[in-house]
Amino acid sequence: MGKLTKFLKLTKDNKTDAYDIEKINANLDKIDAGVEKIDEKTQELSESIDNIELTDEKIDVKSKSKKLNEVLRDIFNDVDTNKEEIKKLDKITKPNLVDNSSPKWATLNIYAGVTGESGIKKNIGDFSIREDYSTDDNFILSAKIEYQIQEPVYGRKPKISIQAKGDVTNNEHMISSSVEKTGTGEFTYTNKFKLTSNQLTNNVFNFAMKVDNVLIGTFKVKELKIEKGEVATAWCYSNNDLVTLNRNMDALREKLTSNNSLFSEYNRRFRELNGGE
Repeated sequence: MGKLTKFLKLTKDNKTDAYDIEKINANLDKIDAGVEKIDEKTQELSESIDNIELTDEKIDVKSKSKKLNEVLRDIFNDVDTNKEEIKKLDKITKPNLVDNSSPKWATLNIYAGVTGESGIKKNIGDFSIREDYSTDDNFILSAKIEYQIQEPVYGRKPKISIQAKGDVTNNEHMISSSVEKTGTGEFTYTNKFKLTSNQLTNNVFNFAMKVDNVLIGTFKVKELKIEKGEVATAWCYSNNDLVTLNRNMDALREKLTSNNSLFSEYNRRFRELNGGE
């Protein structure tokens, strides 16, 4: 996040619609925070109403309710807007076959060759093996990577690779080859591959970025994508992740609707407290 904004573009009827993935995810984070804030304020408002005695307090609580309803309305709009834009992402580019891939940077910090992860790896997504896949299918993998290599292992060249561990064969398959890097930079990692008959016996491959021959450094990865074919297209959510995102958005809307009903009840009580005003 915070780098140059990347857009997915779809040209249709001589018009171009752009969808800012990072903005969508930032808005989702804001919606989550907004719902938490609504919950806190709802509780505060409920306690205020239960303790109303003086006219000034009635006015103060009524003002709070009006403000909360405005915030609630804005969050409803954000939810609906993001739901529509998330749905459009899948129509813009070829399907992503990797679940749990993210448009947000995942960071791997290495100090003296030790990290908090398993070895010097960072998990970045899961690739499920479907029954209709065969050894003749062509796939292409892509991911964005940033690196800052402060101290390599003496006499060796730093290497960055993306590995996949199968759940059945339970050994590392180097589906992607290693890339040698020095200093600081960023690049898009791509690799074409076919699945072997042995790899097809797995149900899922768990992907991770792996760094070799580095004592001190910082590495970031995002937007892992696997798709059929030999040309990489722009990143998008997988179909499974789209279902999850939509389910989460529906849950947020249901929660907001519940709060909205509660606010309506509060407003009814305000009118009673103020003699039907």
